[in-house]
Amino acid sequence: MKKTLLKLLPLCAFALFLIIIPKDASAGTVHSASYYEKNDDDEHSTESDSDNINDELEQCGSVTLVSGEKYYLDSTLYLEKGWKINAKKAKIYTTGRIMECNYSIKGYKKLNATVTGGIWRYDGKSGHSLTAIQLSHVNGVTFKNMNIKYCTYQGHTFELIACKNVSIKNCKIRCYGKVKSTSNEEQIQIDIDAPATAPTTGVHNGKCCANITISKCDVVGSRAVCANYTAANGGKYKNHFHKNIKVKNCKLRGKSAEALALFNTTGATVTGNTIINTTPTSRDSYSDGMAITYFGSGASGGKYTIKNNTIKGGRHALLMYSHSSSRFGKTTIRSNKLYCKAGASNALKTASVSKLSASKNKKYKW
Repeated sequence: MKKTLLKLLPLCAFALFLIIIPKDASAGTVHSASYYEKNDDDEHSTESDSDNINDELEQCGSVTLVSGEKYYLDSTLYLEKGWKINAKKAKIYTTGRIMECNYSIKGYKKLNATVTGGIWRYDGKSGHSLTAIQLSHVNGVTFKNMNIKYCTYQGHTFELIACKNVSIKNCKIRCYGKVKSTSNEEQIQIDIDAPATAPTTGVHNGKCCANITISKCDVVGSRAVCANYTAANGGKYKNHFHKNIKVKNCKLRGKSAEALALFNTTGATVTGNTIINTTPTSRDSYSDGMAITYFGSGASGGKYTIKNNTIKGGRHALLMYSHSSSRFGKTTIRSNKLYCKAGASNALKTASVSKLSASKNKKYKW
């Protein structure tokens, strides 16, 4: 009996240590710089929040911020392979780009990084007019549970340039300032790497995005979400196409252009969303609630599923249309509520669809 108790004593002591150890003492937790200023015996005391966070990522591959504390970034945060940022309910302020990764010229760099949580704010009243979070040529990134009010209506909160397997989940995105009546910039941009669309990458190989999933997000912008294309540069990149974009259970609102626009996109799933465009019908195509449109030639096939959405627009609620010889593949449009300012008969318009199944859709004048 005594031998058994002696064996159990070390285990009991270790269990007691785990109970009494402070929660923020775990490896990878970084307090804000103001915390270290009050406790200047800590090794982080003379460094900025950006340095502390980036240093912790480089050393541990992960960092946890403390809920309720305020962090001020004086430089960009960088993501590398396997890195994880858990911002919890910390408040993070900055004026430049929040986050990016190193560009990979040779293809889609395996990243497998995760950013969770955080209340991300511009450090001022005007808002950021460029891109807050920019990734390019990477494979595997997850953003979730983020609350972001950082850009103006002319900026991009997320810009995904030639990326694969990216998930944006349960994020709330809002803008600073007022929308311009002619603005068509989107808060989540799914982009092609071309000089006109992504001038900062320095790669410009025409690569597009694939397997992008946006789910349970609440987004307001000039446009909320857009898969981009370009006819610039002599049309060199016009026949390049994104693949397999999924938008599920989101609330998307466009104030001066389509709430959801999928240009040059082969294969899409749009289910369970509320998609509203309040743009006046006089803005013509920009007033559509949701548009899936081909501009480039050479694409065919792809499966499209559009189900259980509420979509409101001006000229049309939902438009599927090709401006070229490209054709959409098997398309299912079912059980949607479609509201159109131009009248119920204009709520749904499809063209250039190889195989269409449209049923149980309700159309209304809005």
